[in-house]
Amino acid sequence: MDIAHTPEMQQEEDFAETTDLAVLEDAAPARGPAYTGWVVFSISGEDLNPEHMSLLLGMQPDRSAQGLAGRPGFWQINSSLEAQASIDDHLRELIRRLLPVRKKMRMIARDAELQFYCAIEKRKDGVAQFRLPSQLLLLIGYLDATVVCDVSDPEAL
Repeated sequence: MDIAHTPEMQQEEDFAETTDLAVLEDAAPARGPAYTGWVVFSISGEDLNPEHMSLLLGMQPDRSAQGLAGRPGFWQINSSLEAQASIDDHLRELIRRLLPVRKKMRMIARDAELQFYCAIEKRKDGVAQFRLPSQLLLLIGYLDATVVCDVSDPEAL
């Protein structure tokens, strides 16, 4: 199916292709979030070769595994921020690392799944709520990646 490009779609694609790290800068929140959490970025697929991914992207994963007997292989990098950082800061940190290879990521997304996995643990008497700026969402979408959020409440256990 061939979808016609609207001027707005082209403008968004141009932004994602030419943006620099400045759009990922954000003022620090007045106080920390009411949760702890972390984010990882992974590439997974049936025929995924982690060594090939490392060579193609020019970076080493924090975790990787070759697919075995029906289990997909994966290549993963973790946010290097502390658990007290906001989820959007974790995402920004990972996207900063991925922006230089964004065109390669789009190519990889044709045959593999790209995913940002967010794990969030609500603090006592807090609300596990976060907002993602539209520019950040645009860049995630440009990578053709999904965002999965797993929110846990230790008080509910």
